[in-house]
Amino acid sequence: MGASTFFPLRLFHLILTYAVTCSLLASLASAKELRSDEEMNKVLSNLANRIIKEGGYVNKSIQLASPAPCGADRGVIIAKENGGNSKSDEGTGTGNIWLRVPFSYQLTRDLALETLTPLISRQVLEVAPLVTLDDAALLVLLLVHLRGLSVNDDDKWHPYLASLPDDPGCGWWDNGDTEIAKQLQEVIVPSREYVGRVSQGMAMDYGPYLANEHWPKEWKGMKSNSEDEYDMVLSAAANAIKWSLCIVSSRGTAASPTFGGGSVRLVPLADMFNHNLGSDGFMELTEKDVGSKKEILGSFEVRRNKAILPGEEITVDYTLDGYMPEDWFLSHGFVPSEVFGQSGRSEL
Repeated sequence: MGASTFFPLRLFHLILTYAVTCSLLASLASAKELRSDEEMNKVLSNLANRIIKEGGYVNKSIQLASPAPCGADRGVIIAKENGGNSKSDEGTGTGNIWLRVPFSYQLTRDLALETLTPLISRQVLEVAPLVTLDDAALLVLLLVHLRGLSVNDDDKWHPYLASLPDDPGCGWWDNGDTEIAKQLQEVIVPSREYVGRVSQGMAMDYGPYLANEHWPKEWKGMKSNSEDEYDMVLSAAANAIKWSLCIVSSRGTAASPTFGGGSVRLVPLADMFNHNLGSDGFMELTEKDVGSKKEILGSFEVRRNKAILPGEEITVDYTLDGYMPEDWFLSHGFVPSEVFGQSGRSEL
C-alpha cells in the first residue's frame, strides 16, 4: 500500500500550501471565531453522508471537536459514546479503517480540466492554456469555481466546501500577534506580497470565467482601485484565488498520477485530521491493494495504527520531509515540535 503525504509546495514555485493541522507551537485559533461542536458535527454528518453515497466509508465513531485536543482550531476525535466499537461496522471489512474517500469524491487535475475548459474562451486558452498549469494551480481554480456555484447540501461538492474555513490558517494570511509570527516577518511579508501577485495574475487570466454567485460577501465587497465593473470582478476573483491558494497549499495531498487524477488532489474529510509525527500517513489504494475491488482504486484511507480511547484525537503524519520551521508556518500557521528550533532558511 502506497503512503501519501501532504504535497510539499514552496511559495516561490507558483503555488503555496495549506492544511488543518495540529498547532503545537504557533496556533492561530485564539484569533478566530470557532464553530461549536454541534455545528461542526453537522458539517461532518453531511460530509460523511456524501462520501458514503459516493461509495466511500466513514467510521461511525468519529466526530469533530473545536478546538481540537492538540490545540488546533478543530480536529477529529473518537466519540465517547461508543469508543470506536460501532457494531454497524462489523462484517464490512472496514474494522481497521477510520476513513476511505473514493476517487470519485476527490478534487483532481482531470476534474478541473473537464470542468473549467468549456467555460474559458478560445482566445484565452490560446494565450494561457489550462493544460500548461500544474496540478495545484488547476485545483486552485476549480475550488474557486465550485465555491461560487455551491448552493445547498444537495450539491455534490457543497458538504466539502462547507467544511472549509473562510479564514484559513496559512502564516502569510493573517498571522495574528504570535511570537513566532514576529520572528518570521522577514519571510511573511514578501510571501504575502508574492501571493498577491500570483492571485492577481490568475484572476486576470481566468477570473471572469469562474462562477462567483456564492462567494462570501467579504470577497466581493473589497474595493478595487477602479469603479469599473470589470475591475471589481477581477478584484473579487483575486480575493477568492488568494483563499484557494491557502486551502490547496495546506490541504493538497500528494497522489499517484496513474489513475488520471494528477499528482496532487484535495481529499475531503481526510484534511480534517491533525498532524502528529507518531501517526501513519494517508494511504492511497493501488492495484496491489484492491485486488478485484476495482471500484475503490485510487481511494485514500486513514487507518488505525493503535488503540485510541474515547475522547482521544485521531491524527496522521503529514510527512513533509525537509520542511523548515518557516515552511511549516507559512503553509499551515504552526510549527510542529519535531522541527521547532531547526536552523537554516528554506527556499523562501
